[in-house]
Amino acid sequence: MAKFKKTLPLVLPILLAFAGASLAYVFNEKNSIKVSKETQPGLELGKDYYIQISLVELASKPEGKSTWDKLGSAPDIYVEIKWRENIIFKSSVKSDTLIGVWSQTELDLQSLAMGDTTISPDDLIKGARVSAVEGESIALQVYDYDPLGANDLAGSVELVFSSLNIGKNKLNDLSPGLRRVEILVSEVSEG
Repeated sequence: MAKFKKTLPLVLPILLAFAGASLAYVFNEKNSIKVSKETQPGLELGKDYYIQISLVELASKPEGKSTWDKLGSAPDIYVEIKWRENIIFKSSVKSDTLIGVWSQTELDLQSLAMGDTTISPDDLIKGARVSAVEGESIALQVYDYDPLGANDLAGSVELVFSSLNIGKNKLNDLSPGLRRVEILVSEVSEG
């Protein structure tokens, strides 16, 4: 452990430089993720898209209860995306908040430090990759994480691909516990 602490200050600048170069490569014009400035209507069937959770807002208390947690604290929010009856993405947990906000990209420095040198755009993008197929949908399930018991379903919504747009999709008043969801849909660019 002491050896690791001594080498970390030497290795960290190299890792950060590598991370910056990797992000520049991933987001250059050839390998970019296409995201429109304005929301564009509809998804093109047969194409692949990233579905990313930007924001989830829950009600001040769950339906039928006086508080989210027994000690009165706000919920610990996380989201699962399901497609074809499979969980294809699970967000990180946002603790003690009524409004959870997630970043769309993330670089796992721990994996880099442990020697994993292969990074693809899919590794950096925090979301689900799906193919838009006529009549198919995705389901978003929002939970209040409970480390000591069962997680509570705060709300869910099913979204048919034809109802989604490229760009930011804002959904309001989805259920008594689920006030607002914002998802980002971007086309996967094969380079």
